[in-house]
Amino acid sequence: MPTLSGVRELLYVALGDSTAVGVGARSGGGYPERLVARLRPAHQGLKLLNLGRSGATSSDVLEAQLPRALRTQPRIVTLGIGSTTWACRFPTTPSP
Repeated sequence: MPTLSGVRELLYVALGDSTAVGVGARSGGGYPERLVARLRPAHQGLKLLNLGRSGATSSDVLEAQLPRALRTQPRIVTLGIGSTTWACRFPTTPSP
């Protein structure tokens, strides 16, 4: 299995909605910034391009974020979309 340790510059692109931006996080940004902070000690050339936007829909990702991401030829990509919408559709307490 190939490793990323020999790569000088490693581009990571994050696609998605408010979870990528970090809306609601106490500090440290969204999950992309947190992931980069964890990976950077082992991959000094790691760069982040966070294309996530608060309120983005799947259509927004496909129409705006994905074409831009593909132009950058990233080595790592994450996609986080709709998780808060999905979570909000269920009651926090079970029905009797």
